[in-house]
Amino acid sequence: MRRSFDGLAALVRDHLGLDPSSEDQYLFANRRRNRLKVLCRDDSGLIVVAKRADNGNFAIDSPRVRISASELQDLLSGTATPQNGRRKHRGHA
Repeated sequence: MRRSFDGLAALVRDHLGLDPSSEDQYLFANRRRNRLKVLCRDDSGLIVVAKRADNGNFAIDSPRVRISASELQDLLSGTATPQNGRRKHRGHA
């Protein structure tokens, strides 16, 4: 979880084969799943948002999952979790 703007954008580009300048949001979690970072872009540049769980961890069952914006909001608020294997991303690894 040491990476920031350029490092996360490079992961999106080089490992996922996706465009970090797109309108998509990219979610990154540490191994213990108690810290998350979201990489996204607006009209003026890249945005990185970080969140740490005070107790427990975020329930992310798969290392590569696509979720909707509302599911991301629920995940960050702790009110819902993505289902295991739900819409797995099949990009380059």
